[in-house]
Amino acid sequence: MLFLTRERFSTYLKLVASICGVRRLRHSEALFLLLFEYYKKHPKKHFVQIGSNDGVNGDPLYAHIVREKLSGILVEPVGYIFKTLVNNHAGSKHLIFENVAIGSSSKQLPFYRLAIPEGLSVPPWAHMLGSFLKSTILGHKAQLPDIDKWIVEEEVTQITFKQLIDKHCLTSISLLHIDAEGFDYEIIRTIDFSMIDIDLILFEHAHLSKTDFSDCSEMLQGVDYTLFSLEGDTLCIRRHCEFLLNKANRLLRKTGTVLFES
Repeated sequence: MLFLTRERFSTYLKLVASICGVRRLRHSEALFLLLFEYYKKHPKKHFVQIGSNDGVNGDPLYAHIVREKLSGILVEPVGYIFKTLVNNHAGSKHLIFENVAIGSSSKQLPFYRLAIPEGLSVPPWAHMLGSFLKSTILGHKAQLPDIDKWIVEEEVTQITFKQLIDKHCLTSISLLHIDAEGFDYEIIRTIDFSMIDIDLILFEHAHLSKTDFSDCSEMLQGVDYTLFSLEGDTLCIRRHCEFLLNKANRLLRKTGTVLFES
């Protein structure tokens, strides 16, 4: 497990602050700064992360979870990845782990992941690929030519988003982070925004169809979110978070394009 010391965290912040004046910010750096500013004001609000994978690799929340000891719920449906997730956050009493998937109903569903032959050299992200949509997995065939031979199907337990928040008595959430490999909109469309107050939503749009992305964006704008595109992800900020919107607009164009990119 990686360990983020106070010194490393401070060094990273100084690095980001220094490069702001000499080059354009990357998307990940802009997001880091925005989340850092948000959690300075709201350190005790719970987050919910759906599709946590191992909780470290490529996780935009990891540094904040460790450094700020954020409270939240991490959701991961795949058994062996879930065990790694729990191990990576061992001793974190402020976190809750759920080995389920989130969808429109409560049931058992087929889920697709990769069983990569031992000793085979593949990109690290390949071990974390998983989706309800087999087509999403096969969409990586250009990078993994033999991917169709490695796909395995297993049943996972699915519950609804309402069941999740009711179980943990949540009425407000700081950040809802969804990384569901093409299933993101299917989750978002089930949320009753009149029953739960969510300040920020970060979801992956890279695997959504143009129609789903358009419908998802329109839906979120209709419940008072301003949307910013960050490469393959979309950051949604509720309009009552005026302080964060002001900071975001200084880093990001209103069209969603980062103002400062390398």
